[in-house]
Amino acid sequence: MANDIQHLSYSSISMYLDCPEAWRRKYIAKEQTQSSPALAFGSAFHNTTEKYIASKAKKDSAALLSMWGAEWSKAASDE
Repeated sequence: MANDIQHLSYSSISMYLDCPEAWRRKYIAKEQTQSSPALAFGSAFHNTTEKYIASKAKKDSAALLSMWGAEWSKAASDE
């Protein structure tokens, strides 16, 4: 089996130290992990904030509420 891991992040190393089997399943076996509503909310919030700041930098007048709706729908459907 070839080692396809090119980068180790802090979260990857931390997971390995906590539970090597969970690390193997996620990074070697590529098993899907379940998402939680809190993760979906956090992802939507982060992406909305990022897009809003980028739009302000470009002087774009995109509405924050519509950005949030789009990001929340996308994050919730990934769950």
